[in-house]
Amino acid sequence: MRKVTLRTVFELTYAPWSEFGVKEIKRISLDIGSNFSKVESTFEIEKQVPNYTIGITLHKNEGEAKLNDKEGYYLHWEKIDDAFVGEGIVVNPAIVKKSIAFKSEIPDQSNLLVVTKPEQKLTYYAGFAWQKSGQIQNRKDWENILQKQSQIIANPLQVKVK
Repeated sequence: MRKVTLRTVFELTYAPWSEFGVKEIKRISLDIGSNFSKVESTFEIEKQVPNYTIGITLHKNEGEAKLNDKEGYYLHWEKIDDAFVGEGIVVNPAIVKKSIAFKSEIPDQSNLLVVTKPEQKLTYYAGFAWQKSGQIQNRKDWENILQKQSQIIANPLQVKVK
C-alpha cells in the first residue's frame, strides 16, 4: 500500500517583537494540488496594535500588481527569466483596512502590502503559479484562480450530519 501525503503542516513560534510585545504562532499548511498555503497567525500582545500587515515582495518591480480590497485578493504578475510567475494573497475582505503596491528602485524592496485590522487570529492564503507548469498562460488565468480562492473563503464548505 502506497502512502500519500494530502497535507503538509508546520508551525513557527516567534519570540516577542515590536514595541507592542507581539508574540506570534504561525501555522502554515499546504494541501496537495493547491496553489495556496494557508497561513494562520495567532497573536498575544502586551499593548494594543493598530494593525497587522501581510505582503509579498515584488522582486525587481518589473511586473504588474492588482489590488482588490472588495473581494480580498491581491496579485502580482511578472516575467522572471523566460516565463511569467503569478504571486498572490487572498484574505477575508472584511478585515482589510487598505492595500498598497509600494514601489522602490532597490531590488527586493518593492512590496504588495495588505493592512488588516488587528485580529487575535489572522488567516490568509499566499500562493503562486508558474506559466511553464501549463496551469496558467496569462495574468487573467492567474486572476481567475485568485477569484476562485476568494469565493471559496467567502463560502466555506458546510457539512450537516443527519
